[in-house]
Amino acid sequence: MFIKWLLEGYSVNQLGIGKPSFATKTAWCWQVEVPKPSVTGEVYDQVLLDGIYLAYGWCLITATNGEKIIDWQWCQRENSAAYQALMNRLPAPTVVVTDGGTGIVKALRLTWPQSRIQRCLFHIRANTITDLTRNPQSEAGKALLGLANQLMGVKTPEDAGKWLSLINTGIGYIAITLTRKPTLPSQNQGNGGGHTSGSEKPINVLNA
Repeated sequence: MFIKWLLEGYSVNQLGIGKPSFATKTAWCWQVEVPKPSVTGEVYDQVLLDGIYLAYGWCLITATNGEKIIDWQWCQRENSAAYQALMNRLPAPTVVVTDGGTGIVKALRLTWPQSRIQRCLFHIRANTITDLTRNPQSEAGKALLGLANQLMGVKTPEDAGKWLSLINTGIGYIAITLTRKPTLPSQNQGNGGGHTSGSEKPINVLNA
């Protein structure tokens, strides 16, 4: 019953039981302690570190190797101490994939200084959309979003080299665009000069 409600999308009414009775009958399910994965000492080529915020002020930081969760750490918020508590239990991997969130940079420097750092491509694009919106109006915003979209298609070292060439060229163009004076309405504001809308923050994307 609890599994059907939790994983299969059944509502309490569909299970044919009242909400108070359901709460009483399934209360024990919330008390089951989940056994932590055994720390084997295996050195992984890559480890993805990320935090997810849950109800009641909890945050769960997980470490995965691309196939399974290898360890986790409960905390109230992401910070260097919480990340270090998790990282100290694991051997340093060759590469760490991270969204660059709060505290992790310091923790990596102190705990896994030899590991290479790879920013998570999904988070880069998501953060870019947050700063630019999905439909930027400025030339700078459109150029940056285009670069972020192309980044998602990078699969090989050759792809990476081509993208780096594009961004090196694009940043120069974007920097010039951002230094232009905003176009006045009487001068055809829709031409997409240096003006950016209030919801667009291309500088944030460049600084990321």
